[in-house]
Amino acid sequence: MRISANLLVGRTPLALPLAALLWSLAAVLVLVAVVLMVAALDMRAERPRLEQRLARVDEQLQAAAPRNGLPPAAELAALRQRVTALNAYASARGASTVRILGWLEGHLPDNVYLVSLHHKPREGDLLLVAAAPSAEAFTAFLRIIEKEPWFSEVLLSKQAVRGQEGGGGLQFELRVRPKS
Repeated sequence: MRISANLLVGRTPLALPLAALLWSLAAVLVLVAVVLMVAALDMRAERPRLEQRLARVDEQLQAAAPRNGLPPAAELAALRQRVTALNAYASARGASTVRILGWLEGHLPDNVYLVSLHHKPREGDLLLVAAAPSAEAFTAFLRIIEKEPWFSEVLLSKQAVRGQEGGGGLQFELRVRPKS
């Protein structure tokens, strides 16, 4: 009796592609390891420079730190009162002249002309001298000023008829006070 046995297993059809995949995976892993090693060496070389920079920043923080604490509460309160008094003294009542001129530029009707403007911000006085060709144009401008929320009082001081050689018309003087 004869027994024939074959102890070698035949190749499977996926063995060659699987071996190629494993070898390429191993090559990629070796390449990644080399890149990581180079990055680690770069970081190691950069570390002394970063430590020096961190030491400089620490020195700057210590130099910028306040050497003494805040003054006592009573001294802070007195300082606040002085600042408030200075601000009240320095600030003008009402709107600034620039703001008033800007408002006039936007709200002055086309047929009303500004002749002069005298503004006393500390007293809160504004004197407008304007000219209009008719009473209707003047009335329209007066209504616009009276509707403005930051004016509390609008008074017509003078009204005069201009000469006929310039085409006639009215010249009026308004005294305006801002709201306090």
